[in-house]
Amino acid sequence: MARILVVDDSKEIRTLVSLYLAKAGHFVATAKNPIDAFANVNAQEFDLIILDIQMPRGNGIDYAKSLTRTLGDSRPKLVFLSATKERDGVSEAIKIKPDAYILKPFKKGSFLSVVDRVLESRSEDNLADDRPSSELKMEAKLIESRSIEIFKYIVKFKASNGGKGTLVNVVNWSKRAVFV
Repeated sequence: MARILVVDDSKEIRTLVSLYLAKAGHFVATAKNPIDAFANVNAQEFDLIILDIQMPRGNGIDYAKSLTRTLGDSRPKLVFLSATKERDGVSEAIKIKPDAYILKPFKKGSFLSVVDRVLESRSEDNLADDRPSSELKMEAKLIESRSIEIFKYIVKFKASNGGKGTLVNVVNWSKRAVFV
């Protein structure tokens, strides 16, 4: 069981996601915007934060940046859940290096699968990496170039399908792209 915070301005999305996660055995708290999340929730108490990008009272990207500045490496896992398809919004989100990015609308099975993968990676992150820093830097560059390739693929796919399709765009930045 994981402790998960869902931050989204849509009551319907908060309710739906909360139900999915609670039925999967997780503890779920919600906030309707980043301001409420900051005021009422200690982010360190959560294993995962699922965060919308565009909200009327606060920006999900700014909230994620603030969490990263404040908590550093102890920041909870982060999944963006957004309808944002604009290049600027997506590329700004990518810079924060979320653990996944899910494009709305999504399917329950795909959503829960991504959450499970992100939560499973928690234990992997706690392992010490004793590789030389030059090797780690090369891996970071490879991940960054793959992220750019994945973004281009997502844009190309959406453009070729008139912005529609059953593709759930999820990018697990620590491992690989997952297309369901």
